[in-house]
Amino acid sequence: EDWRIKLRRSIDIYKPMVVSFVASWCNKCKEINPQFDEISKKHPGMYFVRIDVDMLPDVTAQWGVKSVPTFVFIRGGRQIDVVVGSNKEEVDSKAATYA
Repeated sequence: EDWRIKLRRSIDIYKPMVVSFVASWCNKCKEINPQFDEISKKHPGMYFVRIDVDMLPDVTAQWGVKSVPTFVFIRGGRQIDVVVGSNKEEVDSKAATYA
């Protein structure tokens, strides 16, 4: 599903969203991708979306992402938190907080 559709739906029903900004050439991204999938299963009250920064550079710039992986937490169309780096525990903890 297109990330913009999920963002719009997230705004409409005020459902929080976590966007994982990654790149195919990033080893840390490859390591955390399966962990991000695990986290998404633990928090069904949130949308989880993965964006490749090289495929969507405009979206990456719009959210101010400067390095990968970066996890942007969104509610109501606004950024509420961010995790820069591949810290699974921090991503999971913040997801639990905002779910």
